[in-house]
Amino acid sequence: MKKIFFFGLLLCSMVSRAEIIDKSIRYYLLEDPREYNVCLPTNYSADQSYALMVFLHELKGRIHDDYHQQMAQRFADKYNWIIAMPQSESYFNIDPSLLGGASGLENVLDIPAWNSGMSSNTMKGAINTLLEANISNRFALAAAKLYVAEELYRWENAEDEEFIIDMLNEILDDYPIAQDSVFLAGMSMGGFMTHRMLIHQGQYFNAVVAISGLIGDALMDTQPQHGAHPRIMCVHGTADQIVGYSGYASIYGLSAQMGLSAEETVEYWRQYNDCDATSAPVYYYPDTVQDGLSFERYTYGNGIDGSEVCFIKVNNGRHEWYDDLAGKDVDYLEEIYRFCTNNMVQPTYPTDVMDTDVDLPQPEKVLINGQLFIIIGEHRYDMMGNEYAL
Repeated sequence: MKKIFFFGLLLCSMVSRAEIIDKSIRYYLLEDPREYNVCLPTNYSADQSYALMVFLHELKGRIHDDYHQQMAQRFADKYNWIIAMPQSESYFNIDPSLLGGASGLENVLDIPAWNSGMSSNTMKGAINTLLEANISNRFALAAAKLYVAEELYRWENAEDEEFIIDMLNEILDDYPIAQDSVFLAGMSMGGFMTHRMLIHQGQYFNAVVAISGLIGDALMDTQPQHGAHPRIMCVHGTADQIVGYSGYASIYGLSAQMGLSAEETVEYWRQYNDCDATSAPVYYYPDTVQDGLSFERYTYGNGIDGSEVCFIKVNNGRHEWYDDLAGKDVDYLEEIYRFCTNNMVQPTYPTDVMDTDVDLPQPEKVLINGQLFIIIGEHRYDMMGNEYAL
């Protein structure tokens, strides 16, 4: 994944004193303990309750990197939350030469990856195609394919889900966490893992946010059995070149389905939570930065237990983390906070269309002579809320 993921966090001039504590859980059958971080806000006190955000990193992510730690510190200090970041395990820990020197595989060695609901068969097919193009000796090719199969089997059976729950239970025992404020979020492969946790362990979380992650192909036909219905928000860019909006991606030149599409993932959760079939009026975020991006939010409410499903569609958005530190219109940390606290910015409408017996018109965003306007019924507004004649 690109280092641009959280790059804006490195530009932050604020000196944060939020404390990050390294912790680990040792398992009998594992040689090394599983690691995680807990970030406490600057003014942490054991005498008050805190919201807890569990954040799952992306493919190749390492929780000790500066950009992950600064993200946690910024979130903890800005919102006075406790942030927990578990570390996934690594796979492909053998010298590339043992794979016949196959060009390209050096980029997938020793990288942390979640067992996130993506089938190993998807990656196996792409890697085997690469091996066949690089290894001419049939015995060496067979050995390399066997090794790849074993490594992928180990990855697909890593007990990441159990580790995250063990970590969560330790934190709930060690820190004063508010029972109604346990949240989960993840980016990229962490987003895939977020969906897996929601399917299998959704009863632990009050709200969940998946950014640039989908329901993996191994879970597409699986339905949650725990009976919990937390609030869910998905965020995805239409031009995502890593995790395709369509659910497909290019892996070593092979187009492969990684999971449901972004919109199918939203529909999966809408149906599960039994939310409204159509979105409430769409919220169009102010588009003040001329960067080719625009953000719009769809909200499906009235679900079981008051649940809802939100979808932020990032038009022309790529596989990147967007925030105000990088000069973007939308700050993902702010959106996570607002969604989890049920405090999202709502669309505004002229008073003469607010009659409850009248269907609200859908806002339309238009560019007129280089200026952005919102059209609502027979009304036109600029981004400052000033009304203009049509």
